Amino acid sequence: MTLQPTERVSPGPTVQVFWRPGCPYCARLRRALSRGGVDASWRNIWADPAAAQLVRRATGGDETVPTVVVAGRCYVNPTPRHLLSVIAELTPQTGPDSHGGQPPTAGVIAKTRSRWRRRPVGR
Repeated sequence: MTLQPTERVSPGPTVQVFWRPGCPYCARLRRALSRGGVDASWRNIWADPAAAQLVRRATGGDETVPTVVVAGRCYVNPTPRHLLSVIAELTPQTGPDSHGGQPPTAGVIAKTRSRWRRRPVGR
């Protein structure tokens, strides 16, 4: 059974990330969520058979990670920017009120842009 992005899964923490060691996409997502101030529950699919089963159901049989559940909705390998916008939209406790008037994506985008401006041109 394949889960669709709008399909509900069992309740738990607001943001659950299913990951595996050595996955560069999982590491990138972890950094982005941390910079965005998002608290998430991280479940290693290699150490947790129930987590692996949920990921297989969501992805149609394979173990594609990161697979993220936000407020009961499942997202397979989302980009950090997309996931941060989804989190800000779906979960009021991680939205503007808990980040000084800005959604989590605002700080991440500002940091990224300032790093790009510091790079010398033509080198």
